[in-house]
Amino acid sequence: RQPNHHSTGAPVKKGTLVLFSCWHPNRFILVMYALALALAVQTNSHAAETLAAPQQLAGKTLAEWGKNLTDGDLRARLVAVRTLPGFGAGADEALLQACQDKHAAVRFWALTALGDRAAGNRTTFQELLKDPSLAVRTAAAYAHCRLKITPQAFELLLTGLQHPSRGLPIFAADWLGKIGSPLATAALSSGAKHKDYHIRNACLEALQTIEHAKQTP
Repeated sequence: RQPNHHSTGAPVKKGTLVLFSCWHPNRFILVMYALALALAVQTNSHAAETLAAPQQLAGKTLAEWGKNLTDGDLRARLVAVRTLPGFGAGADEALLQACQDKHAAVRFWALTALGDRAAGNRTTFQELLKDPSLAVRTAAAYAHCRLKITPQAFELLLTGLQHPSRGLPIFAADWLGKIGSPLATAALSSGAKHKDYHIRNACLEALQTIEHAKQTP
């Protein structure tokens, strides 16, 4: 197993971070490929809410990307799950189905996309709070809290913020900021003193987001 390139040096438990380099290097490359392609074709999530959903992204329709998500190999499913959010609300059903994908990375990105849109099904998210993968459980907690904050889900996010890796705490900080609850202020303030500047900055940005939300009527 390759070392975690995003780690601060602390050991990472097997199966904890499904989206970083705890995979075989070839799988890590697949994720990076998926991210690169998705960033090239995905529309801004806020723009997707205010503008008409595109008919195609990267030359494929919503239905074609949905088929890739259900029938494709891992690479195809990763690219699809990172591209589909660009279609806005029209992709919600496909992303919700992807929350049941056999591969944890696909489940993670589907939950992340639904959380970003504050869309989906709380029952599904609640069930995924018991997923074998910590990263998926944390993403499910984010999606759940975007619809309704519960103690169990919120505690999972706070736990993710304290994980010894770099990646999961950054995601958790960003998600806590988007949820916008002042309940996260103490944990984020502590994270803002973290020795890793990436985590510090993520926590500071989340605190600013929460503060801005409090001041917005």
